[in-house]
Amino acid sequence: LVLMLSRRCNLRCRYCYVPQDDSRVLPLPWAQRAIERAVASTRPGGRLELGFFGGEPLLHAAAILELAPFAQAQAAARGLGLAMHVTTNGTLAEGGAWSVLARDDIDIAVSFDGLPEVHDRHRRTHGGRPSSPQVLATIRRLVQVGREFCVVSVVRPDTVADLPAGIAFLLEQGVTSIQPTLDLASGRLKPSLT
Repeated sequence: LVLMLSRRCNLRCRYCYVPQDDSRVLPLPWAQRAIERAVASTRPGGRLELGFFGGEPLLHAAAILELAPFAQAQAAARGLGLAMHVTTNGTLAEGGAWSVLARDDIDIAVSFDGLPEVHDRHRRTHGGRPSSPQVLATIRRLVQVGREFCVVSVVRPDTVADLPAGIAFLLEQGVTSIQPTLDLASGRLKPSLT
């Protein structure tokens, strides 16, 4: 189950497929009902996978902090396993957002496209400023506290040549899990990168 908490985001990534003009937020009771339905439809002894997504899901950290224990209680009542995950742009790491990032029962994926200058080519703030300093601060903080997480790096035709250097840079930062993801919507990447 993937809960799209809202399409709101604090970045304006050039390749984002999520419409930027939709400010609706998933009401908490609807999210709880979706979890209940997903739990009810999971086979006994099975495992529910629950993702918090957006826009930027950490804009709704308070909702995640309420929905995570709700999902745990629902899954436990049915004897189900539960795997939760959040994919974030990594620009929010204070208050409730950090509380979500620090939870060891939620897998974290941080979007960062390798080298800072490559990341900033497509991932800018509303005002057009680079976002890499904020994301790198979050990545370094996660590494410092020993939090396991994955970095998702979008690879595009104009960034594919920078992928090896980007991976080396992330490894130097202490990142141990890197997931390159092709931007297939660009239509110009070939399936093979050899």
